[in-house]
Amino acid sequence: MQARNPQKIPLAHAGPINDALLEQVIFAARDAQNNEVSHDAGTLLIMCAAPLLEELLQYRRKMEVIADLANTANVVLLRPDTGQ
Repeated sequence: MQARNPQKIPLAHAGPINDALLEQVIFAARDAQNNEVSHDAGTLLIMCAAPLLEELLQYRRKMEVIADLANTANVVLLRPDTGQ
């Protein structure tokens, strides 16, 4: 028998990922590489993967901008110094 008015249950989220949780994710990922991951560790990996990858992508994009700004070869002087 199907429910006529099913309640929607929100999906679980990892919440803030602090250093301790990040270490747990790293250990779970290493275990998963060896095919030794538990159900709970697998769930942790799935819950944390998207937020961690999004943070990594944002960090890389920011570092790319910083590297471009710090690269003086990209600077074109409007009034080059003529030594006068």
